[in-house]
Order: sequence, then C-alpha cells, then structure tokens
Amino acid sequence: MLSKKDLLNLEGLFMLYAVKISDGKVMAAKNMNTSIDTLNKYLEILEHEMGSSLISVNNRRCSLTHYGEKVFSIAEQIVKSLKQAY
Repeated sequence: MLSKKDLLNLEGLFMLYAVKISDGKVMAAKNMNTSIDTLNKYLEILEHEMGSSLISVNNRRCSLTHYGEKVFSIAEQIVKSLKQAY
C-alpha cells in the first residue's frame, strides 16, 4: 500500500523527470501544466526525503546533480513502466 508520503515522493520523481527531459524548470512546469512554485515544492520535498541535492542552478539554468542523475534513472524506469501498462 502506498502512503501519502509515497505519493508525494512519486510526484517529485515525475517533476524531476520533467525537468531533465524539458531542459529546465520553466518548460517542465509548462509541460506538466503546473506552476514553478508547485514544481519547486515537490522537488524540495523529494530532496529532503533523499537527503541530497538533486538539482543545481547556475546562471538561471538548472541541471541535475550526480545524485539527481541516478534518481532520474529510477524515475525514467517508472515512466516507462507506466507507458507499458497503458
């Protein structure tokens, strides 16, 4: 059984996935039909749960940290599994 906390973390994984494939937070939020504030909230929750920074921001550009790339791989597998289920 998934808890509410698990669902929040799953949403955070989807947000992280969107940031990577959209090449940034602005496009990720737009593609997910949500606000930057909401996207940031879920990413902050996920980073807190993981105990590590997942995204690095430099000169208004963001990229995934080394650990963020590892977590992205997991998120990518989840997305692929969902697409297979459909």
